[in-house]
Amino acid sequence: MVKKLLRDYCLIKYRSLPLQHFDKETNSDILYSPNHEGVYWIKSPESKENNSEKLIQELINLISSLNINDLIFLNEINLPWISKYTAQRKDSKQLTTALNYFKSKNIWTDFNGGVLVCKIELKDFLLNFYTITKHDSGFFFYNFTDEKQKIIFYLHYSGDIQVITLTEEMNISFLKQIKNTSFIDCGRQDSNKI
Repeated sequence: MVKKLLRDYCLIKYRSLPLQHFDKETNSDILYSPNHEGVYWIKSPESKENNSEKLIQELINLISSLNINDLIFLNEINLPWISKYTAQRKDSKQLTTALNYFKSKNIWTDFNGGVLVCKIELKDFLLNFYTITKHDSGFFFYNFTDEKQKIIFYLHYSGDIQVITLTEEMNISFLKQIKNTSFIDCGRQDSNKI
């Protein structure tokens, strides 16, 4: 199941998700980031081979090992999921397939809310989500969290994944479960190491 959620509902219920807003009066960004236990950047050795399917499957395996069933996706910025420009693009068969998937779920140019994705739909959703991330430079700042808001994921177009643990319990569990995957540390200076 893929279920659309109103943005206001997500802002109230999922208060741990990062947010940002541009203030025109001060000409600056206003950022919100939750308190956290750890911030990690991980990648799959296969990401260099541009193997989206292996990357997504490994991410799903990690999510499953953390006993997460449903994920909530929300853009940090109040923008529609699919821009009008991207909706009209026909330059990539992969992108067209991904756009058709999102359109079939009614996640389109007029929708700016959150999306709840259950475990059985997660692979298809993430594969199409990642395709748009790689093909549309305006499709970014989408974070996703579990229902209990213990962890936040961010999937970068490069295949690198940011993982933010929000509780000590989840931090311990993540550090234990990541060892059972092929993920390696990205080596970024601004993050904890796995």
